[in-house]
Amino acid sequence: MQHYFIEKTASINDQIILDGEIAHRIVKVRRSQVSDEIELVDAEHNAYVAVIMALKGNEVLVKVVREAVLNPELPVSSTIVVGTSKGDKNEFIIQKATEMGVQHIIFFNADYSISRIKSDKIDKKLSRYQKIAQQAAEQSRRENIPTVRLIDKLSELSFTDYDTRLIAYEEAAKQHEHSALREALTALRPSQRIIMVFGPEGGISPLEIGFLESKQFKAAALGNRILRVETAPLYFLSALSYQLEMS
Repeated sequence: MQHYFIEKTASINDQIILDGEIAHRIVKVRRSQVSDEIELVDAEHNAYVAVIMALKGNEVLVKVVREAVLNPELPVSSTIVVGTSKGDKNEFIIQKATEMGVQHIIFFNADYSISRIKSDKIDKKLSRYQKIAQQAAEQSRRENIPTVRLIDKLSELSFTDYDTRLIAYEEAAKQHEHSALREALTALRPSQRIIMVFGPEGGISPLEIGFLESKQFKAAALGNRILRVETAPLYFLSALSYQLEMS
């Protein structure tokens, strides 16, 4: 069933006019018809099933008929912080991390970042990134759209609200330190918050490691192999999902 986020509250028996991008996707992309059912998640994260009542040009009239049962969210809040990367790697990370249940995605200009996000392009990038997150959340039937942020340095972040703080560090693997991630995930409890920082293509610098360790971050290996920047966050989120949802 198609799944969309709307910026208003809804309740059963409401009739709602959908327009803009949502209407375009319903009519032009999905080729939906009158009497088809869709899922809506409203501004308060309540999920409903709605029936298409009419298609009028660039507008779609729907009626909310019942609550939808969704359970796609991880029982903890996860944040990934990733050094900016070249090409479309940032967009790939947003799309796939959203599908895997991440709550917050933060990109930063790391010491070793090859491609850096300039301040005059932040608004344009954020608009693009948030749209990717929304579409991925709709595809995976999420109740929430992850937030996406762009910052210049790690020092701009506050880490006080996190219960578990990790750094993906390849040197930990070389030192045969494989228990940190497993122990951290095993200790997680519902409603807790976990954050993990990942370097860009060039890795994370000693200065950044030192700063994070001063904020009580613990270095953790992601297996025996060196992972690409776009793969490492997905490895972490896969392990998190397995530990919380399948073990």
